[in-house]
Amino acid sequence: MAVDLEQMLLRLQKRYNRLKKIDELTDELRDAFARHDEVSASLLLDMRAEELAEVDNCQGRIWNLAG
Repeated sequence: MAVDLEQMLLRLQKRYNRLKKIDELTDELRDAFARHDEVSASLLLDMRAEELAEVDNCQGRIWNLAG
């Protein structure tokens, strides 16, 4: 079975974008902790967890494409 390189590159780009978002959320989370803002920190942790799940999903699809 041939690897669909275009789909692979699209998935890798999507994964990269999610990782960048996680980095941004982590910076915001650090700032929320510094301000002792528990409400914002909780929301940011939830958002970060969703992004991490999407990275796992993307990685799984990448592995499936690699076959």
